Amino acid sequence: MWPTANVMGYKKCDKMIQEFKYHSFHSETFVFKEGDRGLTFYIIIDGEAAVIKDGIGVVATLGRGKSFGEIALTEGKDLRTASIQAKGKLDVLCLHKLDYDTFVRDIQLNEKRENFITLKECKLFCDWSRFLITKTSQIIVRKTYEAGTHSPTYSPTYSLTRSLTHSLR
Repeated sequence: MWPTANVMGYKKCDKMIQEFKYHSFHSETFVFKEGDRGLTFYIIIDGEAAVIKDGIGVVATLGRGKSFGEIALTEGKDLRTASIQAKGKLDVLCLHKLDYDTFVRDIQLNEKRENFITLKECKLFCDWSRFLITKTSQIIVRKTYEAGTHSPTYSPTYSLTRSLTHSLR
């Protein structure tokens, strides 16, 4: 499953699915090449794709549920940073940048709203002003860890406190 779908919820996923287009690539076909202009995001629904960097070669293999193409959509440039080549038949769902931006913006706004509510309801922040809670809710970065995969030296409290201290100065 595409990880972002977990945060979107059923209604938004359903709406997004209606905007996706299905496309199939034959074995060894390039979906796009490094340096190409790109305005499309992809999610693999079947098959595998090689991620190829010029001068290096294959740096990764992506399979079902993995996505690619978002860097060209999110970095402010529309250039592909690697080539993607089908390793056998490759079936993907494609989403144009305009639709991608709309859904990502909705996800980000919803996440900030949820962050605000969480901070407002937390006793630790009960003396904070609405302004400070709003500002904090906009800079928090969520991270999800599988059980037992986080670093034993990682302290969520320290990380939150440190990022708040630096960004609120």
